[in-house]
Amino acid sequence: MLQVNITPTSYSRAEYLQTTNFSLDIGVRLLDEFEDYFGIRYPMPKLDSIALPDFAAAAMENWGLITYRESVMLYDPGANTKFQRSFTAIVVSHELAHMWFGNLVSPSWWDDLWLNEGFATFLEHFGLDLVEKDWKMMDLINIDVVQYILPIDSLMSSHPLYLNVSQPSEIEELFDDITYYKLVDIIYVKH
Repeated sequence: MLQVNITPTSYSRAEYLQTTNFSLDIGVRLLDEFEDYFGIRYPMPKLDSIALPDFAAAAMENWGLITYRESVMLYDPGANTKFQRSFTAIVVSHELAHMWFGNLVSPSWWDDLWLNEGFATFLEHFGLDLVEKDWKMMDLINIDVVQYILPIDSLMSSHPLYLNVSQPSEIEELFDDITYYKLVDIIYVKH
């Protein structure tokens, strides 16, 4: 088993620092499991996470620094629900999966964004299934992802996974449910 060769660090506003413990703990365990599963060490000298009070996205997988919206990263077991705990864990797992699918290995252009997001979405459940076995995340993937995307993919507005992107202004259009979830549906059905 590979051992994580870095010590991840969490940052937040001072009054919320104690609520970073859960995301930091689950992140360390996920990082260890992903390194072991892929047989590839996390290649950066650091991995920091920061909770931002005003951040448009839920999270972003920057090399060495994952940025989170406060409401996503911070978890207080005395004040938050079990749903919030699992949501925080899922987002942490998704962003850590991007350290391999999106950062270490990345397509040459945005046409294949579905590979980065699809694998990260699959691995968010897979990784949590490794570190929180009693959560049965690989059973929940059918409800959380597959059953969710099937009716969306059946609409006339659906689109193929691969979309030709010829100019940067088209990139933002790629970030939709098909891009994130359709690959998981394919993996799940083939499994």
